[in-house]
Amino acid sequence: MRGNSWIVGGLSMIIMAVAVVVLITTGARWLLTARYTPPTPVQSGPLPKALADEIKRNEQAYYLRGMNDAVEFWRLTGVVPDTRVLRDALWARHQASSDPLTPSEAHTILQHVNPPSMP
Repeated sequence: MRGNSWIVGGLSMIIMAVAVVVLITTGARWLLTARYTPPTPVQSGPLPKALADEIKRNEQAYYLRGMNDAVEFWRLTGVVPDTRVLRDALWARHQASSDPLTPSEAHTILQHVNPPSMP
């Protein structure tokens, strides 16, 4: 009789453990699907005309601002920014600030890009 109660107790414990695992799995799946929102469909085809015009206008403004910085750099230092390193330095400065280039900034950029030779 004692042996049968041990089997019945063990069997009921196994059934309860399986039930807990099933409940946890079902609850987790329900929580994950409840919070899931389907992704928005990607628009295929050309951009709307207003958006394409805005992108072109912004690109043109960035280009002109970069050219203005280059011309101003040349005016302030007498050096034409035709090297890749100098253009990258001007672009980094342009990204940091949209204010006009000052003479001290131009000379700092020039010294950073072209450090004076040590004798």
